[in-house]
Amino acid sequence: MKRRFHKGFTLIELAIALVIMALLAGSALVALRVQSQRASIGQTRDAIEDAREALYNYAVVWGYLPCPASDDAGVPGTCPANTDPNTSVAAAGLLPWQELGVSGQDAWGQRLRYAVSNALLPPAVPSLAAGSNSNLVIMDGSTRLNSNGSVAFVVWSIGADAESSTPIPLQNSVVHAEPSSDDVVIWGSRYVLMGRLVQGGRQIPLK
Repeated sequence: MKRRFHKGFTLIELAIALVIMALLAGSALVALRVQSQRASIGQTRDAIEDAREALYNYAVVWGYLPCPASDDAGVPGTCPANTDPNTSVAAAGLLPWQELGVSGQDAWGQRLRYAVSNALLPPAVPSLAAGSNSNLVIMDGSTRLNSNGSVAFVVWSIGADAESSTPIPLQNSVVHAEPSSDDVVIWGSRYVLMGRLVQGGRQIPLK
């Protein structure tokens, strides 16, 4: 009678198989993490876009932009005393989400940040020149992304890693949008704002 021998896997073959499975699992986890990060950034960008549109609409209704909130309650804080259209001062804090009727949160559950030219805040009613001297600056590394006086306000998320985020109060009125920071930044154009005010029937003085 002939004996039948069943050939199985050797220890080396099993080890190789386990290594391959580990590599595949690791690649799948990395891909899933990247996909989740992209989804979070997309969700955050949508929230900031909603906030920008709400700020434009707020200006059409009231004739000016709201002051930043000082806490999570989402109501405008105390406006700075200096609202002279000829100044280049900017106020920064949290987005007044409750006043605007938006969620005010990013995908990581953190409150959105908000900076605005003082010349566009109450009690002054903005003129066409209001905020023209705004020193709000959007930086991508060493490259400036906006021209002088073009930014009325900025809304941003500090991202998943708060350590590299744009601080409040702002340093030199700069908001960082460079790749080294995971901040998600969107700004409102002063020219678009003035156009919305005119379209909304607001009588805007020249100066």
